[in-house]
Amino acid sequence: MGKRTPSGGSAAFWAVFACIITFIFTALVFTVGAYAWGNSQWKKKADVDSKKIKLLEKKIKLLEKENGELKQSTQKLEQQDEYAGWQTYENNNYGYTMKYPADWTVEHKTEADDGSPADWLLFSSPDKTYSLSFGIRNKGDTIAIMGRTGTGAGDFEALGTAFIGSTEVHVMKLVFEGKVKLISYGGASGTKTEIDSHEVTAEFNKKYEGDYKDYSIDDPPEKLIADKILKSFQLK
Repeated sequence: MGKRTPSGGSAAFWAVFACIITFIFTALVFTVGAYAWGNSQWKKKADVDSKKIKLLEKKIKLLEKENGELKQSTQKLEQQDEYAGWQTYENNNYGYTMKYPADWTVEHKTEADDGSPADWLLFSSPDKTYSLSFGIRNKGDTIAIMGRTGTGAGDFEALGTAFIGSTEVHVMKLVFEGKVKLISYGGASGTKTEIDSHEVTAEFNKKYEGDYKDYSIDDPPEKLIADKILKSFQLK
């Protein structure tokens, strides 16, 4: 018997089939290679972007530091002009300074009005009529930092804002029967303002004798001086 050979149609089919398989395999290899290459490029770009972000964050922190140092330098220069001729009070215990007019006095008090332990300053006008009480302590301490141990009758009303150093605080006035009895910095009387690791409080008062309801702190120029004293507060 003679040997059988593939017909012409069958050979053509297998040739086409082989081409299709080759094409599919080539396309698959190309796709996988392209995906792997694209993935590696994406990772490289992500690494580059991450490094750029970190570098940018370092630059931002450096700029913030330089800006803070510039603000401090500017504040010192402004104070040198604004407080020309003033005296400087320095407290090494809490590490701060405050400025006050040469004709004013400052006393470091260690007792409250009732004789209990306290730690506060009393800035007084030349005639002793007006005074600014200022207290500071470390966060967590419990020692009193104001001489007055009670608050007189009246209601607190908003009076605007002021600065203790570079920290803006609310100013409140205690009003009784239409008359201002005291002015508190940082909120209602006794409210503490946090500055770094410290708590501070301040009050502006007028000395009076006689009936509580008769006197009033109207709007004396000494109040502006008190504001200026508080603004000069600076941690070392």
